Amino acid sequence: AQGENVNSINDLGWTPLMQAVRNGHNELARFLLLKNADVTICNHHGVTAFTLAVLNCDEELLAALYDCLGDVELREAESTNALQVACLQGLLSTATWLLTNTVPQVNMVSPATGVTPLLLAMMGGHYDLAELLLKFGADKSITSMLGQDVFQLALVSGDRKLLRLLQEDSPTLTSCFSLRVKKPEDEPIDPLYTSNNIHLDLQRDTCTLFRNSPSRPVF
Repeated sequence: AQGENVNSINDLGWTPLMQAVRNGHNELARFLLLKNADVTICNHHGVTAFTLAVLNCDEELLAALYDCLGDVELREAESTNALQVACLQGLLSTATWLLTNTVPQVNMVSPATGVTPLLLAMMGGHYDLAELLLKFGADKSITSMLGQDVFQLALVSGDRKLLRLLQEDSPTLTSCFSLRVKKPEDEPIDPLYTSNNIHLDLQRDTCTLFRNSPSRPVF
């Protein structure tokens, strides 16, 4: 209706554009952009319409929204937020588009959990996405606030292709991935420890073997 504010904000901080992209109404979102809808507005969670649009997997709409972000700093921040969402949801095609067409910080660490896009992909079991991130320079050495790293998660996954990829440039980790043992019959299992793998402590010059490493929660 004439006189309506295209950038009106509801009680949750959502604009019409945010609601359109979140609900998959892509043509409506394009119409709102033509009416000068502001892509830079954040809702109460600090999320813009660009990041919300990731779940639609509509690369043309993402491109249109990205072009409206304007400011270089905002583009970098929103590209990174969008990449995190894509990695969490396992959206390989969208993540590929973001990595090749925007400016995300592939090794950005979440201040709340300490996770990176690579760790998010690994935690969700999206190993094809993890491979993509590694090819774009994702740092394999970063650990979450819970102490999880990609090597632990890869070992649990049992994905041989991913294990080989992680071993590249990390030859000393080969033994860590290949050594598995059965619990001796006369050895009880500590209820606080659930893994029966032998692990190697590779942080020092000498390798220390220890059994039953603790199993940590993902989040």
